[in-house]
Amino acid sequence: MTNYPTQHGEQGGPSRNEFLRLFLDHQKKIYSFILMMSPNWCDADELMQETSAVMWQRFDTFEVGTNFVAWGIKIAH
Repeated sequence: MTNYPTQHGEQGGPSRNEFLRLFLDHQKKIYSFILMMSPNWCDADELMQETSAVMWQRFDTFEVGTNFVAWGIKIAH
């Protein structure tokens, strides 16, 4: 079973609302990095989708207050 961030965060961790806010604010920057690495639009779209899924699954490891874009780029890379 996959562990998803809860509405209010688990054990003081980040919440799903926090993930959505950060992701929506920064997804274009992460996508731009992916597009630089893979200039084919179709490939970049697929990589962004995969990156987004991994970011969601690992969001409990993200430290709120640190650089969300850098964290997302590290996952994408």
